[in-house]
Amino acid sequence: MWECNLYAYQNNLKTALNLSSATGVIVVNVEASGPAEKAGVLLGDVLVTFDGVTVGDTGDVLALLNSSDRIGKAVNVQVVRGGVLVELAIAVGERSTKEE
Repeated sequence: MWECNLYAYQNNLKTALNLSSATGVIVVNVEASGPAEKAGVLLGDVLVTFDGVTVGDTGDVLALLNSSDRIGKAVNVQVVRGGVLVELAIAVGERSTKEE
């Protein structure tokens, strides 16, 4: 799909990460040469929107990624990086069959 791992953060990380919202998921791994890396996603980014939808937790992201109408298309996402909102376009691929 994106070849990156995400972690839902708790409210106590909001201040530490300089975030204005208590929603989103932290990128904890980005696979080399995967769609996320190619789009510019970095370790520590906080994904806050996916294709215009606010992300609350990792389940939200998985549900959005599994939507068959997005596979093969680029989606716009917003990440918070160093307290700054950054917009990226990421190509959505088929889900990897390797064990996560």
